[in-house]
Amino acid sequence: MFDVATEWFSAHKLFSSVILIAAYLLLRWMSNRFLRGEDEFVNEERRRLLSYVRNGLVLLLVLGLAMVWAPALRVFALSITAFLVALVLATKELILCVTGGLLRTAAGAFSVGDWIRVGQHRGEVVDQSFLSVTLQELEAGPHSHEFTGRTITLPNSLFLSTPAINEHFYKRYVYHPVEITLQEGDDPMATARLMERTMAEAAADSEEVARRYAALIRREAGVAMPPINPTARLTTSAEGRTRITVTGFLPTGEVDRIEKAVMEATVTELYRGREARAAQKLAAAAQPVPDRATPPATP
Repeated sequence: MFDVATEWFSAHKLFSSVILIAAYLLLRWMSNRFLRGEDEFVNEERRRLLSYVRNGLVLLLVLGLAMVWAPALRVFALSITAFLVALVLATKELILCVTGGLLRTAAGAFSVGDWIRVGQHRGEVVDQSFLSVTLQELEAGPHSHEFTGRTITLPNSLFLSTPAINEHFYKRYVYHPVEITLQEGDDPMATARLMERTMAEAAADSEEVARRYAALIRREAGVAMPPINPTARLTTSAEGRTRITVTGFLPTGEVDRIEKAVMEATVTELYRGREARAAQKLAAAAQPVPDRATPPATP
């Protein structure tokens, strides 16, 4: 029966192709309907499964069409050699995209839901196919963690020449620096201790989770992790001013809140210190200066 079905499909190539394409469209619609449902938001697991199903259906369609048309193509193989060469040259970019997709899949560089950076582009992978990868764009800069609302479609050929940096581990927790430059007269050590203390207090609720997550990264990546507690580092700016950078292992979604708390506490304390120094200078300037030109009275 299988041989009879194969011969029938081979004899009716056009009709068989229509059936295969119709089956592909029906199965794709059913998978989208089943996995997406009526929900407005599709979680990461279902997006990943939907991407796998869609790519698998495309592969089955290509294999089916190749099996249907293979006998006819073998007959004209010699006569269309020149045409195939021209076709390869014309579809060079598509071939590079497919090759880049195979390289990406074989290397396991990333999957749906990961945060990646490719060249100047950075975002969360929301879909991937044999030809392209779609990103939900993140703001520019390695320490930005907010989405811009735009999507980026990258051809897979880009992965043949540009490294893809996977930021999967930093999707939930990230080493984030908070930096401030002091003026003359400010106490750098007291300011550094204040910034460390404020950051630790603002992130106290997530400290235990941060320790477990850092241990997970250390175990899976096999690398030593920097300390997760807020750590201050003192440098100088181009103008010779003291610059303090405090880095902590913070929840990605809480970075803006924690940074705001640290900056508000630090700026408030620095402003108070500067006001106190200015008041002391005014008080010193207001004191009368003894007249040294008048000689003391002699008895």
